[in-house]
Amino acid sequence: MNTHSKVRDLLALAASGLLSDAEEKFVHQHLQECAECAAELDRWRLITGALNQRPAPPFSASLAQQTVSRVKDACSAQSEKRVSVFFLSVAIGFGWLFCLVSVLFFAAAINHFSFSNIGSASIAVALLLSTVFTIITAGVAAWVLMGAERKTLYVSFA
Repeated sequence: MNTHSKVRDLLALAASGLLSDAEEKFVHQHLQECAECAAELDRWRLITGALNQRPAPPFSASLAQQTVSRVKDACSAQSEKRVSVFFLSVAIGFGWLFCLVSVLFFAAAINHFSFSNIGSASIAVALLLSTVFTIITAGVAAWVLMGAERKTLYVSFA
């Protein structure tokens, strides 16, 4: 980007008086050499002057109230999310605990009862199936709860 392009990008800010001292010096030096940029700065000053003469828009109390309300709603939704994540964690933990207890219970039942007419392979398959069923149940419960969590967040921020 050459000097001319850099100065043209700064002219609107120069007309508004928003340049740093170094930028203002840089623009002033260029304007002494470039009549085109000096003319454009004059046009920007006309626009800036016209805008400065316009009255400021009135303060909207209802807009401020809506903004505060939306911020409070967002904070509340964030708090609800933390609570939902806590309950989701508890539900998943309970599912895994249930899985562990069912496996231990089934193993204890195998040791306690006599399964003389059932082969050991059948017992192993039954144990495996009960474990898989329990894990799937815990996973489905977690998936459903996470789906409810996404729905809650979507509704809260809508």
